[in-house]
Amino acid sequence: MTRQTVFSLALLIGFFSAATMAHSAEDGCSARLAAIAAKVYPGAKALPDNAFEVDGKTLTLPEQGSMGDDPHAMLCRIWPARPELMLVAVPLVDNPRQQDGNEGDLDMLVLDRQSLDVKGRYRVEGLMSDDAIFITELAFDTAFYQLAPGNVAFGLRKATRGSSSPNPYNDTTLWLFAIEGQQLKPVLENLVVAKFGGEWDMSCNGEFDSVNRTLTMAPTKSPMADIIVSDTLVHRLSEGTAEVCKDTEKTTTAKHRLRFKNGSYEVPKALSGF
Repeated sequence: MTRQTVFSLALLIGFFSAATMAHSAEDGCSARLAAIAAKVYPGAKALPDNAFEVDGKTLTLPEQGSMGDDPHAMLCRIWPARPELMLVAVPLVDNPRQQDGNEGDLDMLVLDRQSLDVKGRYRVEGLMSDDAIFITELAFDTAFYQLAPGNVAFGLRKATRGSSSPNPYNDTTLWLFAIEGQQLKPVLENLVVAKFGGEWDMSCNGEFDSVNRTLTMAPTKSPMADIIVSDTLVHRLSEGTAEVCKDTEKTTTAKHRLRFKNGSYEVPKALSGF
């Protein structure tokens, strides 16, 4: 296995660690994305390349059979915790084909699975903006995040990657959303659940750090559960030549308790993404 392959694998570990996170079309919702766009955005103007103009930004439908391949295209998922509902993520981007960065927002929608009526809606401003650190993938995380009895949240994960080979970087951040009455609200924002970065000479010598985080819901005496964040941190020192390269690793662990306060979970700055 080459060192470049190791870096490529590091891009994927945090993003696909949750077995319940999916962007596949197996539940059939992808075939309804055009109908969803027409119903939710009745004033949308049709554009070339399977796209629409909404509020001065571009909404893109995924290519048939390729939902999830384009991070700037719509995404949907039937919510396993509430199968009568459908989760939809709608990137609204200034120019999704631009190579040197984008400016954009993300509309999060919860729809009635049958009628496509909107049951909850929230726009995350700036979530689709990127530049040298660019978005590579979006996916729903439908692990059973039980905030309280009868109150389950769902997640959205965003993967990003840097463009520098001598200074590789990638991360995955997590948002959690919950329905409160007739509103959809974020209850956890921009928590880094995986990160890899470092610096090397493109041959062997260098230092790298990675972190992977898992979340566990912890019931408390208060109405809302705490979230226990468990870290696994690995520091790797590489020395030698391309032919004989030796790695020395040190692994440490840590835990953090996030408490629900003023409508959301407080994320320490050290655990937050950019």
